Formats: sequence, structure tokens, C-alpha cells
Amino acid sequence: MSEQNSLYSDEGSDDNELSSGDEWLENYNAEVDHGSPDNTPVVSDEEANDEDDAAPENAELVWRETYEELDIDPFIQITGPSHNLNPNASELEYFKLFFDDNMLEKIVSQTNQYAAQNGPDPLWSDTTRDEISAFIGMQILMGINQLPDYSFYWSNNKYLGNQGFKEVMSRVDISDQLRAKYSIGRPSKKWWKYLMNFIIDLCIVNSFIVKAETEVPQVARTKKRYRQLDFRINLSTQLIGNFARLRTPAPPMRPRATHAHLKLGRKRSTCKLCTKTGEKKRKTTQMGCEKCDKHLCSAECHNTFHVNIGIGVVTEE
Repeated sequence: MSEQNSLYSDEGSDDNELSSGDEWLENYNAEVDHGSPDNTPVVSDEEANDEDDAAPENAELVWRETYEELDIDPFIQITGPSHNLNPNASELEYFKLFFDDNMLEKIVSQTNQYAAQNGPDPLWSDTTRDEISAFIGMQILMGINQLPDYSFYWSNNKYLGNQGFKEVMSRVDISDQLRAKYSIGRPSKKWWKYLMNFIIDLCIVNSFIVKAETEVPQVARTKKRYRQLDFRINLSTQLIGNFARLRTPAPPMRPRATHAHLKLGRKRSTCKLCTKTGEKKRKTTQMGCEKCDKHLCSAECHNTFHVNIGIGVVTEE
């Protein structure tokens, strides 16, 4: 029993805390009665109005007993996105608010410049604005209709292949040329490709938001909710338009010596000889021996490789 009394009589008990709380409340009420906690006086409205008339600009703040209603003019402006497009404008027109033809022209010129810097390619021909536009549209569709492998879009398998893709661009064009120079909507380890993909995707999202938020006349409304998926499908179709690039005919083959050192006409790869000799500097090249199907960066590597496999020094006929 004594232990219980000692518990209830402890100096740090809840009763003491409650009593201290009551004291604080009494002190606070006293402050409110005689002024605010920061010693700002509380006056009547009449006194405050008189003081307002006579007080200079740097006068101290005076608290009023009642609130004063503010007279705010009603907002009468039209809300929503600000642009000059018709509410029924196409998805492509809204997209061009953010990604205009000047940006497309810049991509075209830089793509062609990049291709020229990487040496002559018999399969390459300069791209155009219509082709890049169609390419972007195809990449949007690939984001919607995703397949595990890029080549499946051009597959002859009727369950995998996409006839629309085949009609717009052949697989040789899309995979070996444009995709090597520029890609949209697919993972890339190169930061500049990733950044460009992000910018284009951001333009698509923003143009969808603007179109969705634009006031549409009641007669044009439909019961079906307008989704971003609908926007992307329509936009990709409009970007592709009627563009159709035929397969680029292969250039006439020049006479070549057996095991000749020449451009292989495919993607760059590491030099077979430099890799075997343990070169610290990683060399990539498009040159090599077509008959051996090996990439060899220089004539010296080419000859050394063929000597090592017993063919000997290779000379052009």
C-alpha cells in the first residue's frame, strides 16, 4: 500500500503534469486578456480605425477584435492551356507545339553529319524529315506493341511480324541504318540518346495533356474517355503518314581478291588480332576479311592474321 501511495505522490506524476498544464493555460488566458503573447495590444475596431488614419507607414501591427471582409474582384479569364489551335486539331498539331519542324530538321542534319563522320557506307543514303518523322512514329508504336526482340517486328512469322512496319521501312533500313544513328523509345547506354528519348517522350506527354485539357465543344465529346494510349496511336499514325521507304538496292560489287582487306558493310567490332595479342587499347573497325568473317583493323593486322592461319600475305589482284 505504501508503494502505491509513493507512486501517486511521486513528484513527476501525471497530477503534477496536469496541474502545471492548468497553470500554463491560466497564464495564457491572462496574456490574451491583457494583450497578445508577443505583447501586441488588442484594441476595438473603432480604436483601430482611428489609429489607422493617424498611424505612419512604419507603425506597429495592431490586432483587431473581428475579421474584415476583403473585396476581391471575381476571376473572369478563361482557364486552361493557352494556344491558338482549334479544339478539334489533330494529335500531330498538338505535338508540334512542343516538337516543331525546326527540331526535326536539326535531327536530320545531325544524323546525316554523324553518318558522314563514320565513313562511307554503301547501304546508307541521307535521311529526310519525312523519314525521321516516320521513324519516330514507328518507335512510339514499338512502345505500345512491345516484342522481346527488335527483329520480330520484321519477322515472316504471321503471329510475330508487323505488316505495317514492313510497308513503311524494311528491316535493313531501320535496324542497320537509322537505328544505328538514332533511336527513340528504346533503352540506350549512351547518355545523349537517353536524353533525346526522354525529351521526345516528354513532348508526347505534354502535348497529350494540353489536348486533353483543351475545351472541346459538347457536340464533339464522346462517351469514351480519351486516353494517352489513344493519343499515342493516333500521333504515331500521323507521324508516319504515307511515308514508305523501299529497300535500298545493294551497290554493284567490285571485283575483289580472295581474303581481301575491305569494308565488311556491317556494324563495327573489335579487331580479331588486337584482341588475341592482348592490346590494352580496344580497337573497333568495320574493316576485315569477308571470306574469314573476321574484323581486322589494319592491313598489318590483316596480313599477320592470315600468316598465322597459314594463308600468307594477302595482296589485291
